[in-house]
Amino acid sequence: MGALSVVISAILSHIVLKEKLSLFGWIGSVQCILGASILALNAPEEQSVTNIVEFKKLFLAPGFLAWGSVTIVTSVILVAWVAPKYGHRSMLPHIGVCSLIGGLSVSCIQGLGACILTTIRGDNQVGSPTEFTVVWALIVARSLRTGLSIF
Repeated sequence: MGALSVVISAILSHIVLKEKLSLFGWIGSVQCILGASILALNAPEEQSVTNIVEFKKLFLAPGFLAWGSVTIVTSVILVAWVAPKYGHRSMLPHIGVCSLIGGLSVSCIQGLGACILTTIRGDNQVGSPTEFTVVWALIVARSLRTGLSIF
């Protein structure tokens, strides 16, 4: 839903500030609104992780591990081979990496939140392998996204 704020800002700037919005801008705005609406209407209820045990169970599920592996491999391919070759002509490889790594970092942020909640509730998680894994993944994700912003 965060993308809708950009769309709403673009439409309001067209109406209030009398800025020009090109045909592609209108098409993109309509697609973004339709996509967000379809996702909001058909999305399953979100699983909220409140402690580290639940997070570990979800994090080590075969589906998540497969998705995470495919995401990492695809990102490495985009960074190592596709972006150097096509990145100067098109921004799609960079957008792809940022989107893929962004999706993975959201899961890691949720895990970090679960570590913090578990620590606040009295079961200290500082120094646990799960916390180190989550923080390491966040640092790598942030480094990749920062590195791509240089291009």
